[in-house]
Amino acid sequence: MLVRQSRSTPTSPPPAPQGVVGVPERGLSTLATIGRPIYWAGARKGETYELTRTPDGRVYVRYLPAGVSVGASRPYLTVGPYPLPNAYASTKAVAARPGSARISVPGGVAFDERLRPTSVYLAFPAVGEQIEAFDLSAAVAHAAVARHLIPAVH
Repeated sequence: MLVRQSRSTPTSPPPAPQGVVGVPERGLSTLATIGRPIYWAGARKGETYELTRTPDGRVYVRYLPAGVSVGASRPYLTVGPYPLPNAYASTKAVAARPGSARISVPGGVAFDERLRPTSVYLAFPAVGEQIEAFDLSAAVAHAAVARHLIPAVH
């Protein structure tokens, strides 16, 4: 059982968008002034960053390959937060359960479910959110986390 909120399955799109917009990389730092961190998997040449802001203020970053329009229905690499009290301790506990595969993350804890490796969940001490990196390719989701490419944009 994963510790997460607001999503029914790891393959569903981000929850009810309040707004969806495509932005260039430099636009991410401008948007980081919204008062909440924006987590992402680093710069990717030639891709558009699609931001989805939910009614509760969470922001998901989805990576769209060249030629894919903002709002496209196909899932692509997406990184987003889930508010979670004691996120680090909760994520650490779930990572230790049978059926979870722990992933080494400097300064944090991360895991996936062996039966659904396309979503990787991570948390850091003193951060009240669990962060998910999702992609249809488990290798892409794992690479984003294993290389510690889930910083908050400031």
